[in-house]
Order: sequence, then structure tokens, then C-alpha cells
Amino acid sequence: MKNYHISPWALPALVLLLCAGLWAQSAPSPQIERAFRAGNAFLDKEQYAPALAQFRIVLKAMPNDPSALWNAGSAAFFARDYAAAAAFFARLEKQEPNNGHLLAKRMQTAQAMGDLKTRDAVRARLFALHKSGKDSTGYAAKPSFCRDQFSIGKDNVLAFEYFVLQPRSGKAETPYLGRRYEFFIVGPDGKPKITIETGWSALDVLPDGTYAPAAETLAYYYDAYYPTGPWARQTFGLTPEEPSYEAAKQQVIAIAGGKARPVSGRRRAP
Repeated sequence: MKNYHISPWALPALVLLLCAGLWAQSAPSPQIERAFRAGNAFLDKEQYAPALAQFRIVLKAMPNDPSALWNAGSAAFFARDYAAAAAFFARLEKQEPNNGHLLAKRMQTAQAMGDLKTRDAVRARLFALHKSGKDSTGYAAKPSFCRDQFSIGKDNVLAFEYFVLQPRSGKAETPYLGRRYEFFIVGPDGKPKITIETGWSALDVLPDGTYAPAAETLAYYYDAYYPTGPWARQTFGLTPEEPSYEAAKQQVIAIAGGKARPVSGRRRAP
């Protein structure tokens, strides 16, 4: 069987974190191969329900095929049949317990279902896999992982979480700036609209919009970066405490919707 199908969202290469394909242990019949190819073709066209129907045909004949389970889960996820997606991904995890990309997909599905207990349990397994270095795909060896996919109106959003606070430059900084999450907001045309990062900073915002080292207090920040428009960057919501992921997500939605008030910013050079 062919390898895993990739998410149909037309996203920038920066945020397409892909996993290696797996292969079925036995050759499928021509009929099953056609169904698998048809499912992939429907996924390419973002026709998720017929894609899922084709992968169900494959799984009826080959219930443990890892590629079919992955693609069926992906089709069900984008069809918003999250219960089916969760079931497919859970079956695949029994075969691939050390697949970090799969654990991230399980987190995204549990988040979409509002099943925060499962989400947090899977997240704990993913962090343990990152610490152990035993990820079969190498996904958990990366600095961050995709923990959530959702929509804001017609825009698609991918939310990435860093396994550890990540300085912007990739090394320790003074004053320290550590990212916790990054939200990539992409329009229906596949073009990036806003990137919002959140995390901890030991910086004070001066009246002219520049930064200076803070005397003592860390602040949790939201920085929005815009590829076009009058603003290059705006800073929102400096707070003394770190919010839950749900609270951070709601703040990001408010920023993207123009409902949050910036505390500072930097205009784009003319």
C-alpha cells in the first residue's frame, strides 16, 4: 500500500510537518489498491466523505493496514467526523505506540471533540516520547509539534506547541524571550495571513513601542506578525501569569478577529 496521505490544506512549507510513510505487510488486491488510490484522489480534491468511504473499503479487507488507518483518520478528521477519526488513530497507535506524529493527530482530534482528558493523556505520552528520543518517525525530536487544528471563519489555523520554551534566536537570550505556542493563520487561498506567537518575556514595552529589559517581572505576551498591511508586528495581552491553552486560543481568536487591543506595535517601513 502507498504511504500516508498528507493533509489537504495548502499550507506554507514552514508548517507542513510530515511523517514518513508505512507499508502494509501484504500486497493488496487490485480492487483494494483502486479503492486506496480513489480515496487519495478524493482527499486531494478535499472531498472527505467519499474519501472516507473508499478507505473503509480498504479497511474492511485489510483492517490493520497502517496507511489506510492513517488516511481514513485524516479523511474523517477533515469531514469533522471526529469520533471516527479518533477510533482510526487509536487503532493505529496500537501498532505504532512510538509514532510522535500520530500522537499529535490524536491530540488534535481529542481537542476537536472537546475530550480534554484524552488530549492531556496523549500529550503526556508525546512529551515522554520526546524526552526518551525513541520516536519512530523523528517527529517528537523536533522543537515543536502541531497540537491543534481549527478554523476562524474561512481561515485555517495550525497551533504548534514547543516542548520547552524556545528563544527566538534558538539560544538563550538576555533579556529572555521564550515562545510557548505559535499559531499560523492561513487564508482560504492558502496564503499566510497572521502568525501569532505567545510565551514569556523579561521585557517592558516603552511608550514608543520599543522594548527595554524589565527590572524584575516576567510577562506573558502575544505577538502578532503580519506579512502585509500597515503593521509588521503588534503586541497584545501582557499578563503576569501563563494562561491555559484554551485561554491562549481564545485570545488568538480575538486578535485574529480584530477584537483585541494591542499594547504596542511596529509599523511596516514605507
